[in-house]
Amino acid sequence: MDYYEYYREELFARQTPYLQWIKENEKRITEKKGKHMRRLAFSSCTDNTADIVNGSLRGGIRDDAVYIFEKKGGAEQPDAEAEVAQAFKDNEDVRIVYADEDYRGSLEELYGLEDDGTLYRGAPWFKPDYSPDTLASFFYIGSFFAITGAMLKQGVEENLSIYELVLHAIDMDRKRVAHIPKILYTNNSLDGIDKLEGQGVAEKKTGQAEGLVSVIIPSKNNSAVLEKCLNTMAAKTRYDDYEIIIVDNGSCESEKNKVNEIVSTICAMKEGLEVRFIYEEMPFNFSAMCNIGAKQAKGKYLLFLNDDTEIISDDWLENMVCSAALEHAGAVGAKLYYPDRSKENGCYLIQHDGIANMGIGPAHKLCGLEDRGNLYHGHNLVTYNMIAVTGACMMVERGKFERAGGFDEELAVAYNDVELCFRLYKAGYYNLVRNDVVLVHCESLSRGQDESDEKRRRLENEKQTLYHKHPDMKGRDPFYSPNLVQWKKDVNYNVGYLYACDREVLPVRLDDKTLRTLPKAHKNKYIRRLTGESRSMLTIDDIKTDDIDAPHYEAERMVCITGWHVIRERDNSLADKALLLRDADNNDNIYILPVYPQIRKDVAKLFESEKATSNTALSGLQVIFNRMALAEGSYEIGVIAVVGNERRGYIQWSGSTIDI
Repeated sequence: MDYYEYYREELFARQTPYLQWIKENEKRITEKKGKHMRRLAFSSCTDNTADIVNGSLRGGIRDDAVYIFEKKGGAEQPDAEAEVAQAFKDNEDVRIVYADEDYRGSLEELYGLEDDGTLYRGAPWFKPDYSPDTLASFFYIGSFFAITGAMLKQGVEENLSIYELVLHAIDMDRKRVAHIPKILYTNNSLDGIDKLEGQGVAEKKTGQAEGLVSVIIPSKNNSAVLEKCLNTMAAKTRYDDYEIIIVDNGSCESEKNKVNEIVSTICAMKEGLEVRFIYEEMPFNFSAMCNIGAKQAKGKYLLFLNDDTEIISDDWLENMVCSAALEHAGAVGAKLYYPDRSKENGCYLIQHDGIANMGIGPAHKLCGLEDRGNLYHGHNLVTYNMIAVTGACMMVERGKFERAGGFDEELAVAYNDVELCFRLYKAGYYNLVRNDVVLVHCESLSRGQDESDEKRRRLENEKQTLYHKHPDMKGRDPFYSPNLVQWKKDVNYNVGYLYACDREVLPVRLDDKTLRTLPKAHKNKYIRRLTGESRSMLTIDDIKTDDIDAPHYEAERMVCITGWHVIRERDNSLADKALLLRDADNNDNIYILPVYPQIRKDVAKLFESEKATSNTALSGLQVIFNRMALAEGSYEIGVIAVVGNERRGYIQWSGSTIDI
């Protein structure tokens, strides 16, 4: 294969991560056969089971058999039957088994590339494990599932639809349902991919919107923001049965007096509203402040709310109560928006829509995305079960909160909400986000963003504390597929394929013989000038030495260098490159690290007018390595490149250094 063909293939691969994921994950697939299973075709989850069975099965339904329902307009994968059989074999309590699915479409439809007339697989739908509130929202079970004969027979006798059959078979018992986190079915087209099938069809189980809600608001020296929060709550909240408890950990005297004035004004504005102001000087500890408020609360439901939130809909509180009242519900969360100033194109930007426990740790999903359209099968539209929700707006029924032990005060600032949600989930409850409960949130306005080195270290320490308390939850989230992105910051739900540049590489010290063969420019501080200007252009965008999104948990030991390198007046598809690290105290102490292609469309645009400088789309640099592989010191970053059969290499030092 010549260089250009390799370049084109690599460029295609960089733009089609799911196709690369398929190659990597389906190498193991062979056409295995399990026990023989009967297939039943259906068109919609509202189809009647009796009609389907009477039209397809002769000889009746066997209680001990397994029946696979396949949606028309697609096909199962070769090992689907064997995978289903194994799922039933692994757990005798299982009555329903479902799996992931994907779609066929053109390159333009799936990947935004020029269409070549061929249909490709794409748009994978990696589903969560059993999620009762999601299933009540729409039929997320999808196009392929299997059921025991005994349950199917009941469905036919009771004249149930497919949707009703699944709900009846599971009956809120997570032991009865198994999710196979593998793609076992491919839809023949993208038609209906944005449709939430069955939405509004199932009779949702909701609790009664009744009972006192204690709204607990930690706050300090933030009277103007607190006033806006309370004013919008009093003006826009339709649900009347609530009290407010403000917990202040040490405002100055003027701010304290201002809060007392605000409380008086709010109470006068809303007749019968009780507002208590608890003042206790102490270091900031969100968990302790929430627990103090909970002990003073009179309500059946506890709503923990940041003072930098604003109410924008009148039904938010009653909707949260309806979910919190459900027997199976743990923490109930809301969708949060960034403030008006970030509203673009008439559409709010999402700040939070649930927390996923990724490999790199807890992460807010859909953060920074426009709340427009259907984001990954309704994650922004309907109620979804999540492993955790943010403490910026979280409701828990009081008894469940007390049985869980309240907030863990060892986690003073971060991850205290996640830790509580972990305990609720382990106790058998399901945490959930209601997308019809929406607030505006001026994120971290009260205590500032976690941007300083000290705050980042504290954040990392609290994350370690979280997993020390819950080692079984490291990298585990039943509501976030292991096939989705785990080791990068990813707010959406993208396939978790790691390219070579995402993986750790090993620095190798160049020996004396190799050093002598390198171009002179390698040992000089400045670039060798060719035809009056440098042909080798190197930019280092970022150097991270902690909190690296690398595939392991010792992220603080990693280094990540990103940037780009282009050789002007050359075909860059012919270039072999490596990263160089030169010891500032000893220029002969040089390490070399492999560089794998990374797509940089922005760089390609920079050089699109230079016809002699071609194929620059894969000029990106990203190198991740363990800092323990190098001796302590300061290292200058450079790049060495060789183009095709040219005898002279191109070497450039960036001037950027990294301290190890």
